[in-house]
Amino acid sequence: MINVPGYRIDEVILDDAHFVVCYAHSDLDSRRVLLKIVKDGHRTMLENAKLLHEQQMLTQLNMPHVIRPLSLISQGHCLILVSEWIGGVTLRTYYRTHRVSIPAFLSLAIRTARVLELLHEQGVVHMNIRPDTIVVEPASQRIYLTGFGHALRTAGGGERDFSMPLMEGSPPYMAPERTGRTERTIDGRTDLYSIGITFYEMLAGRLPFQAREPLEWAHAHLAQSPLPLRSDQIDVPPFLADLIMKLLAKTPAERYQSARGLAADLERGLRHWERTGSYPRFEPGEHDRPFTVDEHSPASAAEPEIAAMSMAEVLSADVSADQAPSQPGYSQILDLAAVFKASQTFSQENDLDRLIQSLLHILIENAGAQRGCLVTCAGRGLAVEAVAESERTPQTGREMPLPLAEYEGICQAFIARVIETSEALYLHDAARQGPFVGDPYMIRRRPKSVLGLPLFVRGERAGALYLENNVTPGAFAPDRLGVVRMLAAQLIYVATLKYAAGQPLAAFRPPSLLSAGVSLTEREREVLQLLAAGLSNQEIADGLFVTVDTIKVHVKHIYAKLKVKRRIQAVTKAREIGLL
Repeated sequence: MINVPGYRIDEVILDDAHFVVCYAHSDLDSRRVLLKIVKDGHRTMLENAKLLHEQQMLTQLNMPHVIRPLSLISQGHCLILVSEWIGGVTLRTYYRTHRVSIPAFLSLAIRTARVLELLHEQGVVHMNIRPDTIVVEPASQRIYLTGFGHALRTAGGGERDFSMPLMEGSPPYMAPERTGRTERTIDGRTDLYSIGITFYEMLAGRLPFQAREPLEWAHAHLAQSPLPLRSDQIDVPPFLADLIMKLLAKTPAERYQSARGLAADLERGLRHWERTGSYPRFEPGEHDRPFTVDEHSPASAAEPEIAAMSMAEVLSADVSADQAPSQPGYSQILDLAAVFKASQTFSQENDLDRLIQSLLHILIENAGAQRGCLVTCAGRGLAVEAVAESERTPQTGREMPLPLAEYEGICQAFIARVIETSEALYLHDAARQGPFVGDPYMIRRRPKSVLGLPLFVRGERAGALYLENNVTPGAFAPDRLGVVRMLAAQLIYVATLKYAAGQPLAAFRPPSLLSAGVSLTEREREVLQLLAAGLSNQEIADGLFVTVDTIKVHVKHIYAKLKVKRRIQAVTKAREIGLL
């Protein structure tokens, strides 16, 4: 039972693992209010911080259509945000309780876009747009926004303000640039992607992608095309389906550039229906104003058509805290999920071929690739050892390994150059830029992002990893592939050892999984990996959702077990004995 002194709870409207939202009556001033109550638990500190941030952000905003905070009170370890009561329901609830026609949808969508326009004009990116943070007042049809716990205020020139760590969000609604995998910046167009997911779900009754956990959701946003927009309940006019697909473009430059442009197209469709009883056909975004802030990405400036890095540069990237990705918290969460899945695979899989295949799937999922190929060159010439697709469909009916010259599912000239030069190659838009545009594979497949990493075993050239994404240009940010490189090293290690006759799988654990007599817990292994990546204790604590004091205890235990006194000694010793 919920008990807040000074308030009588009338109705609970949301009760999840972390907080409760309810209508209540204030005894002090005899009015109805909205209470958002953080639950006591292992995430209390994080949820308190988000609630405090939401209260501060809303207090600074000077605009209607947001649910105004009245006070912030504490009860035990938990904070409670008291806000004005507007008698509204979330968009999700509204759709469950009302039959919404296409004209009614357009009217709601226009109001939502106009509210988002006002928000962006104040330099705020909401970062949490979804059906549960859009509130509809049924009688007036007014739209309000809530859920500002992740919001960012942009500084001059579109720079992002990281006063609030971007720890997480709602993965089904998060734009590709929020994964920390790409070189795209975050701005108002990030919210437009989320509103596209929201509109799609309201019309179709389902999400445009199917996934189960954050790593899969991140991969879907980066590497999967949305399912066709169809509804069993209502006929979606083509102009509206096209409009939503534009909102769901993988790169910000291909989306609507402003909420104003979105609202204009929605109004155009509604006005045409009101005059003629039918819906127009037009190209979405024809009159949308261009985005005025430069994107800090290869697509925005006169960057070289092909980015080539030496192997030393590739291996050293993403190590120091100064080179942290644009989304430090959430990106680390995804990396930890990939490391955990790989560790589980090593502990559970006894067949080397299946182990290689599973590792390759985890790798392409973490990288945001659609396809991945492992090419080896140990003693048999260049051969395709394993192929994986994000949909887990086989690429060829022929038995692996397959001579590279006989495999048509890869740009052979590209991967050959990677192996010959021992240099990583990255193509931002491979079918249109770079030295391979005339290659038959590039002409046939029209890939966008392509990445090749040379792979070594004990300093000897052993093969290469080929990654491809055909829906998102600039999908692979070379300095944000630390876990991909780690998994690739393990992958080539296992593939090379597979050909050593008569050896049990237990003898083939890659160096990062050997214990050398040192027994670390699973959490200590996670902390050690993040120490080696150059993360501070605070960053590790944020990524693992624990306190800094807890991380300090784990670090102390790691030092004791490795018999060292400093971080650099621990990392060096761990590498020497095969823990890293």
